[in-house]
Amino acid sequence: MIDHSVHPDLDHAPDELSTPEERTDYVGRVCGAWDFGIVPTPKTFELFSGWREIFDRFPWLHSSAYTAFRTIFGWPRVPGGHTLEAPWERVDRRAGRTLPIPAPTASDAPATRGQTTAIGRQRSAPALRPAARRRIARRIVLLAAVHAVTPRGGCP
Repeated sequence: MIDHSVHPDLDHAPDELSTPEERTDYVGRVCGAWDFGIVPTPKTFELFSGWREIFDRFPWLHSSAYTAFRTIFGWPRVPGGHTLEAPWERVDRRAGRTLPIPAPTASDAPATRGQTTAIGRQRSAPALRPAARRRIARRIVLLAAVHAVTPRGGCP
């Protein structure tokens, strides 16, 4: 099912995407819309879940939505680009840790404030610069949007 709302420049939006170029254009339009806050429908997620060859062959390196699709579907990241990355994601990536990270248990909780937890994070967060706060806030909004369209129990 093609979302015709991402084709405002066409009088007759396509009902079928048969070529890789048409699919790539559609991926770019959906990612562009999601980057500006228009969350794709669950049917779009379902459609894109089988298009890994399009995502691999024609990457949208600077799109947060493109990166989110790859993460949701469990596909590896594509090197390059400048998408949002939370400080702890950068630390985990450098340390070689990948998702899913097991949730800490009650026994992992530090006894005093400032101690490091079992997964290596400080209990009390240090003060963040305004730019870092904005990046984290955008990431939280993106993750909330993903959560809103992802059915319970896994990816579409």
